[in-house]
Amino acid sequence: MMVRCGAFGSVKEVKCIKDPLPDFLIVPSSSADTNIKSVSYRVALKIINKKCAHKMKQEEHVVNEKRILQALHFPFIIKYYFSFKDNTNLYIGLELIEGGELFPHLREAERFDDKKAKFYSAQITLAPEYLHYL
Repeated sequence: MMVRCGAFGSVKEVKCIKDPLPDFLIVPSSSADTNIKSVSYRVALKIINKKCAHKMKQEEHVVNEKRILQALHFPFIIKYYFSFKDNTNLYIGLELIEGGELFPHLREAERFDDKKAKFYSAQITLAPEYLHYL
């Protein structure tokens, strides 16, 4: 499912499947392998077209974004999971945030009650504060 589309890429919701054990450790004929289950989780996969990024002179920006996200570990900043590339695109796996962006929620509500306003204000304040002290 498409989550968002940008100037030189898009973000799609994807399901990642991770085997709990490497293939060489799993014996297919064993009755124990029926207890081994794959772990799956949903992520936001950011797909960046290399040619478009180059044309818009954004390569350095994309590399910096990946490096910064890799280094950050804070509850109010999106989590970086993985990245890879092929001949056409760069792919960055990020935490999938179900609720979307804040502004549409505010527009719909027209005004947040005090409790929600304090909650969102704290998140918006704490994230840059964390970045400042890195």
